[in-house]
Parts: sequence; C-alpha cells; structure tokens
Amino acid sequence: RSTEIALQVFSEYDEVTTTIVQLENGKYVPINIYVASSDSLPSVLRVLQQMRVIEQQQLGFELSKEEELRRREVKSKTYEMIEKYREFLEKEVERYVSEYVDEEGFIREDLKLSGIKDAWVRHSAFYDNVMLWSVYYYAWQTGIKPEWQMKADEMKERLMKAYWDDANRIFYDEKK
Repeated sequence: RSTEIALQVFSEYDEVTTTIVQLENGKYVPINIYVASSDSLPSVLRVLQQMRVIEQQQLGFELSKEEELRRREVKSKTYEMIEKYREFLEKEVERYVSEYVDEEGFIREDLKLSGIKDAWVRHSAFYDNVMLWSVYYYAWQTGIKPEWQMKADEMKERLMKAYWDDANRIFYDEKK
C-alpha cells in the first residue's frame, strides 16, 4: 500500500522526491530534503521490480512477458499499478535522463544531488552513476521502458571504464 500511496502523491505533484510528508490534515506532500537526489526514482523503480518478482513467484510464471499475461488473462496488482502510473513513470524516467545526464552518458558534473554522502561535494560520483544505471535497468525490467536493456548494458560498460581500477580491484568514487 505504501508504494501505491507514494506513486499517487508523486504523480499528483508530478515529481518523484526524496521524502513524502504527511500534514496535519492528513494530506501527503512530496519534498526534497536538501536537493533532489539521484536515488529517489531508481528506488521507486526497484520496489516495483521486486514486487513483480514476488508476484511472479506467487503466480508461477514470468510477469515480464506481456503476452503471457494476455494469454492467461491475469493482471497482477503490480502490473495494474504500473499501468495506472505508466504515463507518469515514463515521463519521470525521461526527465531524469534529460536533466541529469551529460553528453558522455554520465551524471552531469555540475549537479548537486542529495545522496548517501550529503556532506560531501561530489561531481558525477560512482554512486550517482550507479543510480543512473538503475533507472535504465529497472525501467527495462518493469516494462516501463522495455527498449532500455541496451542502455543498461552500455551504462554498465561505461561505469567499469570510468570508475573501476582493475589493478587494485576497487571502484573509485570519482572518475579516474
């Protein structure tokens, strides 16, 4: 139920934010604590994907196959929720990419984003770029952007080239 409330609030205000606050009158309002974050939208998409996986296990077939759904005439609760908010979610993933991504395919270095290290000023940090990969991956996995599998694969390759130190077997927080 909390995922549906979040989607309802975010779609009503036309933005995924870091936080939802309940006012005294019981109304919910989305706000960004500090500034927008790189992980709010990927978190919503991940929850939807995980809900699909759980339902897939419970129903005994792959929900990612839309023809399977049509053939069996089964509509899972998550599928219905994604369909209900599809237009909003599609718009949000497109907005995320257009506002956050530079011409090289990484998070823009001039963005200040809330994240796991709010006190540190970071420029296109590894964490933020993994969140970008998450947007591509979970938008594909949930069926919101079924054509984005290649974007997820390409982003994974860019992450490895830009942040992975093979000699030390570590990821750098900033680009090499």
